[in-house]
Amino acid sequence: MSRVIHTFITQVGNTCPMSVAAVVRASTILKQLGFSVLERSVIVALGQMGTASASDISSKTGAHRASVYPTLERLRAKGLVVLESGRPRRYRLVPLEQLEEMLSERVQALVEALETLQRETSVSPQAEGLVITLHGRSRSAAQLVRMVSVAQSMVYMVCHGLGALGEDVLASLQRAAERGVTVRVVTTGSSGERVHRRVEQRHTSSVPGLSLVVDEKQALFGEADLSVCGWTENTALVSQLGMLSRYVWDNAKKSSRWRPGGS
Repeated sequence: MSRVIHTFITQVGNTCPMSVAAVVRASTILKQLGFSVLERSVIVALGQMGTASASDISSKTGAHRASVYPTLERLRAKGLVVLESGRPRRYRLVPLEQLEEMLSERVQALVEALETLQRETSVSPQAEGLVITLHGRSRSAAQLVRMVSVAQSMVYMVCHGLGALGEDVLASLQRAAERGVTVRVVTTGSSGERVHRRVEQRHTSSVPGLSLVVDEKQALFGEADLSVCGWTENTALVSQLGMLSRYVWDNAKKSSRWRPGGS
């Protein structure tokens, strides 16, 4: 791209006068750089004439003066054209060395921005930011069981009540506790619901719905009855839900001690 810019500057600089080939070449490069047809015509005309009014450029390019003036102002806003003092209003290109430096800097800034974008989006090949929506109690419960089954160190669950989650969910929590995973559950209301003596349980007055965080790697959250839930592996979201779960746990009341006869 820098070679394209340099070639364009060289062609525009040949003003004594520019050959047809040089005009075509400069216009082609300007097109490659993203300039419109009228912008290209105005830049080439200024390259040939040095300084010119909107009427001068209109006469040279054949474009209507009403279109030339706003094009000049647009190029001026982009830093490619400067307005000279006096009347009528006359314009000229910025010095070619300045033009080359400016265009090169903008191309370099674009490259750096794209490189940053690629680095950020390559953190997770499969769309790091996705939250997958699960519709239906059976799908949500099945996902919950799968998550708990692969837990290695820590499970936090916040829910209205354990009984409403179903036997499969309760069994998965029990198995996780039996294999040494720390399982912490916060429920609302009575502290009588127990899963297993190794499952740590607390209770609180109310919770907004259901949430499950496993190993700070994945999370599930949604309606208390599992009718609609969201599942995610998004690092930031899982971290936030993990902090919320720990906060609820730390501020919940301890349930009664395990009584013999439980599973």
